[in-house]
Amino acid sequence: MRGARVCVRQVGPPPIAAPVTVPPMPHLSRQASLRREGPVESALSAVSLAEPKVAKELRPAEPRVAELPVDLLFHVCCFLDSPKRLFAARRVCGAWRERVDGTAATSLEWYVLFTAFMSRGPEAVPYKADFDWRSLVWLNVFEIINTVAKITSGGYPSGDDRHALTPEELERTLTSIRAAGERTAIGGVSFKSIISMRLNTKPALSQLIHVACTQKPPMNHTERLYEWWSTSLPEMRAAVQSALLSCSDERKRAGCYSFDSYVKLMKQGLDYVERFYVKRMSLEGIQSIGLAESTALRAALLGEQAEVA
Repeated sequence: MRGARVCVRQVGPPPIAAPVTVPPMPHLSRQASLRREGPVESALSAVSLAEPKVAKELRPAEPRVAELPVDLLFHVCCFLDSPKRLFAARRVCGAWRERVDGTAATSLEWYVLFTAFMSRGPEAVPYKADFDWRSLVWLNVFEIINTVAKITSGGYPSGDDRHALTPEELERTLTSIRAAGERTAIGGVSFKSIISMRLNTKPALSQLIHVACTQKPPMNHTERLYEWWSTSLPEMRAAVQSALLSCSDERKRAGCYSFDSYVKLMKQGLDYVERFYVKRMSLEGIQSIGLAESTALRAALLGEQAEVA
């Protein structure tokens, strides 16, 4: 028939086409690549390939830490993990160093920084304009909690799962406690109130002493704790007495009260040493040492007897 289509049916598998080899693309010139890009891409490419001086001018200026307002330095450090971060921040630049060093140790800013890390807030210890609040920030006696958490992170010493309290850690903690007790007594601020401003500090102190006394030799520090108490307390009493001799009777009475609170709190913490070391070695008791020093301080300053229970 005229105009009819003829369909030819292929018999067998189709022929396999030869593989097509794609030749490598020739290198495009800078003008050709710009023509393929849009206006935004072209501008960005031009900036990236421009001279370094031009690209630096087009970038946004990076903020410089040293240009932050120095008046906010104390406020910002109140939101960090430790008040001692401020002493690390003073090494950033000269302006920050002048800001930290130039702030009086008795200023309200140091008091706010100290109380910002306390659980009970500033109402527990009122602000005193003649007290060295900077020293308390530097001592940071509340690191006792961190030390105890590090020590008691595992089981007991026999299981080798717990970090042993080293002599260096013990000496650092005892030095900080003694210095805090001495400065609070001289400043007329209750040591008990300072310690109670952060929760779990007093239990942590007792737990730290218990761990120090129950570790196996040569990491047992019971003898060192008794030696520290019997030698550091008379030295502390002499320093407080010398600093308060020329003060008013009200300041002397506040200093004696703070010293008594320090002796009472440490006596409670050293109760394990009293029960299991002092009696066994027939030594002078922890409480009798504290009572003798409290009596000597009150007799020298006020002519009274101690009120330590």
